[in-house]
Amino acid sequence: MTIEEAKFLLQAYRPNSDVADIPSITEALAMLEEDAALKSWYEEEREFDELFASKLSDIEIPANLESEILKQVVSKPNKVVEFPWWKQFSFFGAAASILLALGLLLSPMGNDSTGQSTVLTVESFQTFANQALRNAKGFNAKSHEWATLVSYLDENNTPAPAQLPGRIKDMPPVGCMTLSLNDKPVGVVCFGKKSKSHLFVIESEDFPEMPVEIKPILDQNPYSTKAYWTNNDRHYLLLSSDPEELSQFVSF
Repeated sequence: MTIEEAKFLLQAYRPNSDVADIPSITEALAMLEEDAALKSWYEEEREFDELFASKLSDIEIPANLESEILKQVVSKPNKVVEFPWWKQFSFFGAAASILLALGLLLSPMGNDSTGQSTVLTVESFQTFANQALRNAKGFNAKSHEWATLVSYLDENNTPAPAQLPGRIKDMPPVGCMTLSLNDKPVGVVCFGKKSKSHLFVIESEDFPEMPVEIKPILDQNPYSTKAYWTNNDRHYLLLSSDPEELSQFVSF
C-alpha cells in the first residue's frame, strides 16, 4: 500500500471505529504508526475536523435540514442509499451544508494568521480542492453539456476549461461550481460516471507562483487519479476517484 492509498483510506476512518474486518484500513493504521510524515498529516486532518466541529457547536440546526439532506439521497434496491462521492467520507458533510447555507466561511485556504496570502503550491491547491469537495453543498449550475457549463463559468467571471486533454469531453459533465481561493475565482466542473471526477481551473495571472507544466504531472493509483497541467494561461487540477473510467478517455 502506498502513502497516497493510505491517506485515501484514513480519510474515511474515524477513531475508535471497529475495523477488524477491514484489512485495508488495518494496514493503513499500521502504516500510520510507522510513518512519521503520515502520522503528522493525519494529526493535521484531525485538528481540522475538530476545529470545524467546534465552530458548529453554537449553530442552530435549521428546521428543514433533514428534508434538504434527503433530497441528495439516491434510492437503491434493498434500501441501500448512495450519496455523492465527495460526501461519503466526511462525518461533517451535513454540518458543512449548514455553514454554507448560513453564509459562514472558514478562514480562506492559503492565508496565514496575519491575513497575508501565502504562496500557492500544487500541493496546497490539491488540499484546497479536497476540502472544497468534502464541504460542497451542490452545484451552481447543472448540465450534461460541457459548452453550457463553460458558458456559465465565463458569464460569472470564473476560469473555465479552454481545452480538454484526450477525450475528456466525451465524459458527460454533471455540473459546475464557482469557488474562491485567496480571493481569486476557481472554476470546478464535475463529470464522469457517478460524478467521480472533478476539474479545477485557475488563472495563471492570479497565481503567478504556480509552476507552468505543459506536460501533465500525473499521480495515479488503483483508488484515485490526480493530474496538474497548464494550458492557455490557466492551471488545471484534475481529481478522480474512478481512474479506470478516466483511463478509457484520456492518457496523459
